[in-house]
Amino acid sequence: MRDRLKGVIKKGVKVFFTDESGIHHDPSRRLGLYNVPVDYPSRKLNVLASIPLFGGVPCFMFTYSNVNSEIFAEFLRLFRNSGPIVLILDNAKFHKNAYVFSVASQLGIILLFLPPYSPDLNPIEFGRT
Repeated sequence: MRDRLKGVIKKGVKVFFTDESGIHHDPSRRLGLYNVPVDYPSRKLNVLASIPLFGGVPCFMFTYSNVNSEIFAEFLRLFRNSGPIVLILDNAKFHKNAYVFSVASQLGIILLFLPPYSPDLNPIEFGRT
């Protein structure tokens, strides 16, 4: 992967690190006054984000839907007019799907996958806290 990445950087291709994260809206306390359980509706806002390797504008998409191949393909379409780019991703199942590969190919996006269990190689992982 490192050699392939060096090759695309030399060609001037834009490189982005990509990940998803979710934010729950329900409060962490589930007990109300007098320890009576309180039922809160559970909602989760999912954020898909890409940060560029060498400066530039990050890309974000927010959705209340569960992230799946279709949602991720919509995120890829945000890069429609960006020219050739490389997205560096983790190994989430919905990233490795024929539909996602097809959309990425149509848009001129190269998908590079990190080795399993290596979030330390993805700088976007450090921006969550």
